[in-house]
Amino acid sequence: MMQNNPTLTFVTSLACIIFLWVNKASAQNDALTLLTESLKKNVIAIRANFEEDGDEKGFGFIVGEQNNLLYVVTAAHVVRGVDKDKNARSIRLKFYTDLRWYEASFVYHWDKEDLALLELAKPAALTNWRRDCADLQPRIYQKVRFIGQHGNEPNWVDPGLDGNIFQDNDPELNFAIGTIRPGTSGAPLITARGIVGMITKDDMGSSTALKLTQIQKLLSGGGQYSYFGLQGLGASTPPINPSTQNQPVVENAAEEDEYGLIRVKGGTFTMGCTTEQGSDCEGDEKPSHQVTVNDFSIGKHEVTQAQWRAVMGSDPPELDFKGCDQCPVERVSWNDVQEFLRKLNSKTGKQYRLPTEAEWEYAARGGNQSRGYKYAGGNLLIEVAWFTENSDSKTHLVAQKKANELGLYDMSGNVWEWCQDRYGENYSRRAQTNPTGAALGSYRIYRGGGWGFYAGRCRVSFRHRDVPTFRSNGLGFRLAL
Repeated sequence: MMQNNPTLTFVTSLACIIFLWVNKASAQNDALTLLTESLKKNVIAIRANFEEDGDEKGFGFIVGEQNNLLYVVTAAHVVRGVDKDKNARSIRLKFYTDLRWYEASFVYHWDKEDLALLELAKPAALTNWRRDCADLQPRIYQKVRFIGQHGNEPNWVDPGLDGNIFQDNDPELNFAIGTIRPGTSGAPLITARGIVGMITKDDMGSSTALKLTQIQKLLSGGGQYSYFGLQGLGASTPPINPSTQNQPVVENAAEEDEYGLIRVKGGTFTMGCTTEQGSDCEGDEKPSHQVTVNDFSIGKHEVTQAQWRAVMGSDPPELDFKGCDQCPVERVSWNDVQEFLRKLNSKTGKQYRLPTEAEWEYAARGGNQSRGYKYAGGNLLIEVAWFTENSDSKTHLVAQKKANELGLYDMSGNVWEWCQDRYGENYSRRAQTNPTGAALGSYRIYRGGGWGFYAGRCRVSFRHRDVPTFRSNGLGFRLAL
């Protein structure tokens, strides 16, 4: 009978373990190498020009696509300067293997997280990009790579497997990669399971990345909109569009016109202090009374900075929250809006105008599909509006929150909205048809509440007024026709 040699058995077992470990490590490294190479088409070089301070360089990566528009994230300081207080004169993007630079638009920024969102038309040369690349479960001691800067020009280097995540400091990851260099901010941090974060600090000794889970949270707005379209590794089904979730079903919805106006079927409603307003009603909301309005069209959302600039040629001179094309325009007086309307109508040949106060309230309440909500779209204000408790003291992108019964956004909160009418302090008890406000008076009406006001001011029946020359960083408008 042959006897076992304990020493030989131990050596053989150890060799097997080492062999398996090396193979496993090699497989992991190969997986990371292959994944990193496949993600180069997702990564974009960015060059932002600031008139006095020259160019700021960095990287970004694609996170979503809608209607042939690409959405790209980068570090906010790349496109807003080191102190995140500047507006870039131009933002240009360059894709892997493409020699051209493409103009991009700034959409929004989250300075606290050092995150910015950009938008550009999808280049014809970019036939596809990889969506199944999200690692939403980072782990300490994971091996990491990045795709980013090397030398003066971007060349999408993959500097090798020499990095590790050493701390999860939610919502940030701390990691170390010896080959990282300045100019890599905004680049993706990659594990063998996908993109795990966006680099915000590129320092050889200790670098920082914003976790992809936090980016997903910010770009999906709690399920209200869908700039984020990345999925886990191996996913094959298209992502659900969060902007279609929890939205009202709009019966017989009319198509929007070129400026985003929706046709509203006329009807009769009770205007003013109705029962769902409870004890919050102010004196000028009384008495409640019957009002009939004809069919009309009204903006799906407030007029944006980009829409204002397209008509007027420049931003309003006192615009406060500059650099956010899809945020509502503000610091425009009632008189300023009339000049905008004159130019818009001359350009289009149409007769755009401000809504009357009655039209505005009818639309805010949901028109002939009204469910009797206190605010425009619901009884829980945080679901439908940006106001003092969730706005972070600034305006926000239009159409992020839940729409009302007619598919209209932000009729409660974000910015107040001018109406056409003069202010009349007391309503009449008589039923009215297509009222246009007081015949005389120094004040014009605005409605809806705004980012700097509490819930009571965002109710569908609350009224506010000021002189037609008044401007505020919480006051804008929406179109009617």
